[in-house]
Amino acid sequence: MLSEQLTFIFDYLNDLIEKIKDDAALEFFKDLFDKF
Repeated sequence: MLSEQLTFIFDYLNDLIEKIKDDAALEFFKDLFDKF
């Protein structure tokens, strides 16, 4: 289900955001969102 995919994605992003401290991570997110 779409809602399950969104929950997984948001949980995944929240986990990454806690570890993000530099601009390189922002480029990663841009690339990630381009895939969706």
